Amino acid sequence: MVGGGIAGLSTAWELVQRGREVAVLEADRLAAGATGHTTAKLTALHTLAYDHLRRTRGPAGARLYADSQNAAIRHAAEIVEELGVDSGWEEAAAYTYAEHPRLVGELQAEAEAAREAGLAVASPASLRRTRVCRCAPPRS
Repeated sequence: MVGGGIAGLSTAWELVQRGREVAVLEADRLAAGATGHTTAKLTALHTLAYDHLRRTRGPAGARLYADSQNAAIRHAAEIVEELGVDSGWEEAAAYTYAEHPRLVGELQAEAEAAREAGLAVASPASLRRTRVCRCAPPRS
């Protein structure tokens, strides 16, 4: 495996779990580059992805994306539990917001698309008041 960031290490872990022998090659320190300087946030909410997916891939495509994101988060939580990692794991709501009132419509479309895709999303009435798309952590 080339690269010792979260993607490379996660891929190596999955391959080892399936009985493969793996060597990880990293030019610097493991998990030190982009991976080491992140908030380590895992989320199924990615800016305005769901409305775009609904328009370009249909509601089924948006749901597949939401399901895959939630499955990945659950899988990461299972690995943390299995390894007994003291990671400070916590579940919290995710937010997408508009800095200008003219963008509220895009947030409302995103909220509706995310809701259609199976995510728990705040009501449209609260979106009009707060300009926030609130999505809860994935359901188990």
